[in-house]
Amino acid sequence: MSSMKREFSMKKGSSAEEGDSMEKGPSTEEVPSMEKGQSIEEVYSGKTVIRAQNINRIFPVAGGSFQALRDITLEIPKGHLTILRGRSGSGKTTLLNILGLLDQPTSGQVYIDGQDVGRLSEYAREELRRKQMGFVFQSVSLLPAMNVFQNVEFSIRMAGIRSGRKERAEECLRMVGLGGRLRHMPSELSGGEQQRVAIARAMAHRPRIIFADEPTAELDSAMGAEVARLFKEMCEKEKVTIVMTTHDVGLMGAGDTVLELESGCLKEGGSAMEERHSMEEGHSMEERHSMEEGSSKAEIPSREG
Repeated sequence: MSSMKREFSMKKGSSAEEGDSMEKGPSTEEVPSMEKGQSIEEVYSGKTVIRAQNINRIFPVAGGSFQALRDITLEIPKGHLTILRGRSGSGKTTLLNILGLLDQPTSGQVYIDGQDVGRLSEYAREELRRKQMGFVFQSVSLLPAMNVFQNVEFSIRMAGIRSGRKERAEECLRMVGLGGRLRHMPSELSGGEQQRVAIARAMAHRPRIIFADEPTAELDSAMGAEVARLFKEMCEKEKVTIVMTTHDVGLMGAGDTVLELESGCLKEGGSAMEERHSMEEGHSMEERHSMEEGSSKAEIPSREG
């Protein structure tokens, strides 16, 4: 039984421990303690910004269907950089789109600050995306007819912010090291510089969550590491939550949390601190993940039957 259902199954006056004892089997999830008068939404919003529960995504294909995600349950902590790792086709972009309200699951729930966003109207979902979320994509998609400053300022305007747009746009561009290139056109920038403009644009309207889909895929390793550093700095200075997908094992150490997907299933995740500890013991990042893949094959649910 999931932790959400456990809370609702408690009888009036029962404690969290009594609720646990009513379950048939041991719990695999830690349930936050509830203060008197707290709702389930308040409990989870205090610890996490996003909670996904039993997410499945099935796409129709010729002659049948394809299940891209299978029973994904996870939590994204506030103010952290969470990395979704996986090979091409593992389902990480599909999951990112669902968490960012760009797509809806076939079944399962997504909670943002404890609110079930599946119950929102499409207009409310759009408002949530526009005002509280930012997006960075593999293809930068800057507006070619606007200069660097205008691209960033435009995102602030789209969020409905009327004052301080100029100052905020300039602040964000300085933060990504482009304070001296405000009037340059996108075509005058390198690929890495364009991606940094995209990052400034995503954070300019002060979103609470930024979703980045393979933002370093078209960059060299040095620039990819710089983007990861920028994300970490944003989490610390802007108090923003960032969810980033990547298949680059060299970036794993940048994340506060690393979650791995394989064939649409969520493998047991580990923190970046655990990754670094393994390397200190003499294992490289590649060797560690190779060992994990070999030891966890039996744990991955079969896609057949």
